[in-house]
Amino acid sequence: YYEYVSAAYANGIVTGTDSGTFGAGERITREDMCTMLYRALKKYGVYMADKENAPFSDDASLSQYARDGVYALKSLGAIGGFPDGSFEPGRSASRAETAKILTLVLEYMENEQNNTANTEESGK
Repeated sequence: YYEYVSAAYANGIVTGTDSGTFGAGERITREDMCTMLYRALKKYGVYMADKENAPFSDDASLSQYARDGVYALKSLGAIGGFPDGSFEPGRSASRAETAKILTLVLEYMENEQNNTANTEESGK
């Protein structure tokens, strides 16, 4: 995975762990998944409106580096947390959660692209 991790690092999508390694064999936390996805979206110019979000009930356990990504994805509607209002940032992301978030982000991007095309079309 060296080639892919190196490319993600070069593009600012991943930064590694405190020990200076990537942790390729480790499970990914929910906050790290959101952070990587957010950085990738931002890198490629996906518009994410700054919306005021009600904090998750466990907001204090959210790492500082992950806040922007978690709340940006919440604004997009890609994440919503659990019924008790928590996000559980340190919990491992399941494959199902990851698939759901990726699908919702892709739907958001498609809608934004359609909205942009419609705006451009109506301006002609």
